Amino acid sequence: MGLLKCGLRGCTTTAERKKGKYVYYRCTGFKGACGNVYILQEKLAALLREVIKPVQITPDVAADIATAIRQSDGDAAARHAAALQQVENVEELSSARLTVGRSQSDLPSQMKASGV
Repeated sequence: MGLLKCGLRGCTTTAERKKGKYVYYRCTGFKGACGNVYILQEKLAALLREVIKPVQITPDVAADIATAIRQSDGDAAARHAAALQQVENVEELSSARLTVGRSQSDLPSQMKASGV
């Protein structure tokens, strides 16, 4: 799903490289030809810059966003550590079962050797 839509029919826009160095955006024409033309990436970036220029984030909001990102990273690290601990617990349990299994399978031969 594209972020940029054609203003005439709402189709997604797509980027194409021309002559190996220029990037142009155009309507995909999915809903039929609309007559829109290509727009150079630099021109599109300048237009978008003008659209978002009035959007400002206050320092307090920026600090809150940074705190939330750090907390999210910490939460992810905690989930990762918990998952790793679960894997280690499973490995230990599997190893213990193998050891018990070997001991039980060796038991009859040990009993035979001791004459029990």
